[in-house]
Amino acid sequence: MSQARFINSIVFDDLDLDDEFPNLATGIMILLGDFNSVESDRVIKELDKYWNRVKKVGVDTRTWPAGNPGLDLDHIFNSRNQVWSVEQLTIPNDGNEWNGIKWPLVSDHIPVLAKLKLLEQ
Repeated sequence: MSQARFINSIVFDDLDLDDEFPNLATGIMILLGDFNSVESDRVIKELDKYWNRVKKVGVDTRTWPAGNPGLDLDHIFNSRNQVWSVEQLTIPNDGNEWNGIKWPLVSDHIPVLAKLKLLEQ
């Protein structure tokens, strides 16, 4: 939770980090990774205050463990200060090879891949 709050404080200028992040107010902002938190956890709810989670109706978002995904721990977010279109969201968690890769042999997580289009900044 402290990391989620720290990220929010950096991005939304509660901390004076203009030297470290000079284009933060006008730049494209995408946040992604292994958050070790499912959609209903308070960490994700904290991030949801200032970020839009990249999702698409009908896409199974479970990413962990790769051998038999049961939890959605990996997420992509974009800034609420921008308008994005989710053109494609792929989470190859069906146990089959994807692009020649058998994910359980490569990682303990299934990747989250998205094609996004920035509509308004």
